[in-house]
Amino acid sequence: MGQLLVDHLKKSNQGFTLLETVLVLIVSSIVLGMPTLIAKSVVEEVKRNLFFEEFQSKLTSMQTVALLSNERAKITVLKAGEIKYEIEGQPAHRFNKARFLPEKLTTPTDKVFYFNSGTGNVSSFSTIYFNSSKKQYQFKFQIGSGRYFFEVLENE
Repeated sequence: MGQLLVDHLKKSNQGFTLLETVLVLIVSSIVLGMPTLIAKSVVEEVKRNLFFEEFQSKLTSMQTVALLSNERAKITVLKAGEIKYEIEGQPAHRFNKARFLPEKLTTPTDKVFYFNSGTGNVSSFSTIYFNSSKKQYQFKFQIGSGRYFFEVLENE
């Protein structure tokens, strides 16, 4: 029995062929590479969602400041990908900040709108559009109130 095992080991001392090695490397690369591709798209989606959560929070905060401080609040959305929040008459206010859009999110036009002092109402009816490769995001403001509607539309 011991001799059979030794004879078997002597006969099967051949290694893997080049084709088998390449095939194993390709399969391993695919298996290890898939999670990184999936994770990248998930990270981009999370960044977009966090941006919209922050934007909505800033809208509410700016409206509240305009209502309580009797100063107009100005929000500027620039096509270059920057959003500026300003409290007029208070250059050192803590809400005066500039933020940038996340990667792969754009806006087609420049928009400026105000929350009126004392009431918090939006000064003009406006819709702000944000675009990504698969979706369009809209913030629609009602004139005479500070309310807005947030919609997500699929691109065709």
